[in-house]
Amino acid sequence: MSNKPTYEELENRVKELELVAATLKKTKEELLESEQCFRTMIEKSPSAIELYEPNGKLLIVNEEWESFWNLKRSDVADFNILDDKECERTGLTAAFKKALRGIVCRIPPAKYDPKESGMSGGSIRWIDSKMYPIHYQNGKINKIVLVMEDITELKQSEEELRKHQVNLEDLIKERTVELEKEITERKQVEKKMKRSETFLNKTGQISKVGGWEVEAATMKVFWTKEIYNIMEVLSDYDPSSLGEESIVFFSADDQLWLNNAIQRSFEHGEPYYNKEFQITTAKGNKKWVCANCEPITAGGRVVTLSGTFQDITERKKIEFQLKESEGKFRAIVENSKGIVYIIDKDGYFVLSEGAALSGLGLKPGQMVGMDAFEVYKEYPEIIKGIKQALKGETVHDPQLVVQGVRDQRHYDIFYTPNYMDGEVIGIIGEAIDITERKQVQEELKKTKAILQAALDNSPVAIAIANAPDGKLIYVNNAGLSIRADTEEELVKDVGIGEYASSWRILHFDGTEYQTNEVPLARAIKYGEPCTDEFIIRRNDGEDRIVLANAAPIFDYKGNVSQGIVAFHDITERKQAEEQIKSNLKEKETLLQEIHHRVKNNLTVVASLLKLQANGMEDERLKAALSDSQSREQAMSAIHETLYQSENLSAIDMNIYLSKLGNDVARNYSIGSKVNLIIESESVLIGAKQASPVGLIVNELVTNSLKYAFSNNEDGEIKINLQRREDQVELE
Repeated sequence: MSNKPTYEELENRVKELELVAATLKKTKEELLESEQCFRTMIEKSPSAIELYEPNGKLLIVNEEWESFWNLKRSDVADFNILDDKECERTGLTAAFKKALRGIVCRIPPAKYDPKESGMSGGSIRWIDSKMYPIHYQNGKINKIVLVMEDITELKQSEEELRKHQVNLEDLIKERTVELEKEITERKQVEKKMKRSETFLNKTGQISKVGGWEVEAATMKVFWTKEIYNIMEVLSDYDPSSLGEESIVFFSADDQLWLNNAIQRSFEHGEPYYNKEFQITTAKGNKKWVCANCEPITAGGRVVTLSGTFQDITERKKIEFQLKESEGKFRAIVENSKGIVYIIDKDGYFVLSEGAALSGLGLKPGQMVGMDAFEVYKEYPEIIKGIKQALKGETVHDPQLVVQGVRDQRHYDIFYTPNYMDGEVIGIIGEAIDITERKQVQEELKKTKAILQAALDNSPVAIAIANAPDGKLIYVNNAGLSIRADTEEELVKDVGIGEYASSWRILHFDGTEYQTNEVPLARAIKYGEPCTDEFIIRRNDGEDRIVLANAAPIFDYKGNVSQGIVAFHDITERKQAEEQIKSNLKEKETLLQEIHHRVKNNLTVVASLLKLQANGMEDERLKAALSDSQSREQAMSAIHETLYQSENLSAIDMNIYLSKLGNDVARNYSIGSKVNLIIESESVLIGAKQASPVGLIVNELVTNSLKYAFSNNEDGEIKINLQRREDQVELE
């Protein structure tokens, strides 16, 4: 068998390791917090305390130590207890070595003389000291703590007691008891201070409030742990350089303000409170903070600036959201076309806004402070709604009628309970003025009735169908009469696929329409209007010719919701049109025959004139007959052009002038010596206007041939006929 662990065993082992890692992380955090508390306890202890490394190097001294020895911490930065002769003389070195073995050692009271120890200040005193080892959990020595008490007064008392031993024994005992009591009380105070400090640290962490100090002498900046958290920096970050590292988190304007404020605080003792800044943390996050500063004075001058620093980011977010929400609410309320109101639990208006107040002769805010029960005492339905809402019910009255300034106003009103902590503290309501809507609805009812009557009694057949199935929902009386059917039978279960068969729609060749060919079906399916003519075969077998105009009806989304078709029974009109076409064809044939006969008659007259002219010797008479012949030909050309054309009411002047000119030229036998040019647009002119134009052109061409080219000269005659807007120009 294999000794390899199974997957389940590995998974359990991983979970155990993760649990151990989480435990180690939590333990580390607790140790860091404990260390901070320990450092604070040492710093604030009323006893002078020295903290040593196992190698004898002095690590920490507290504020009481500085006062005790009248020294600065920097004066003993390199001090080592194992190398100091004075410590060896007083037994401190021996006690330190015992402590390294884990033994708590009390050093016998020793006399301290600054001159003998080489110290620069202080006076002769007696010191009572204790050396404590601090262990790791594994038992190994971590640190050595030396706690020193000034017992000079005690020693002096002992000396006095020794001198007066016989007489003062009772006093010594009494004093000893007092000292023990003081020590007990001091320890109790220390315990309370430690508890308070722990509580303050926890409170600061929960409330996101940190503390800070700036020393006037050194301009050193000190932060509590929570400020490090707020700034998102590591615990080894040093904020000591005021104006540089300590405020790089602020904008340029805020840095300038802070520098000026701190300067005023140091120079004039001016505090500042609740100053809000927006900062950028070390991780680049934007936060809002609130800062306070309180100068601490000694001897008439500021020695320290102390203050708080609170993360108010969440509060600012809520404030911004509230402002935005309030602005939106205020805009909605003030611009509401209805009435928005709030009534407290006692029935008094606390808000009354909306444009519809003017209909009641009121202004926005005018009802604030008024008793709603008194205002609406004549409207029991309103009083009832308010009372129900104050009991926690949501009430809706869609048909409230109130007397306005000029007329009765109709309102759709809501009463909604306003809760706080589960208790009704009032109501919020909205009254929508629906007077105009009511009026419009009444007008729509009237209009609908009128339109319904118009549709029902329209001489035009109308049918309406739903989309997309095409089910018929309405057919008017005219539509029923086309089929000679009842609405129930015609509309019942008729869908888009049954239009052709149900209505018996036929092509003019007698074949039945397909579904996609029916205009109403096309309008519904393709969403476009269409027109068509077809036959509807009635129940009695009679065929009716119908002109159908179908169109889609769109909804607000642009989709086809319905289709409508209007049928015009054009049977009689079609029959009349056919009769008119037949009559017109006969008249056109007759008119062509007339023009043909007139042309022939004029041609006979022209031939007779020519024969007459040929038999005459008198040139003057001969010329006169020739001119008459030419005029007759001009008139004949008009009728010839008309009966040869499909249009019997107008003449194409281009064709007519070309024929006329060539005929005149041929009569005078000018051959090719005179070039006749016709430049005419295809202009249509009625027969009445064409006749004088033809005679004019005939005279002009005749005279030109007779008099301009009398000696058989070469030349050119140009006839130009152009349309100029609504006129025709001949030249």
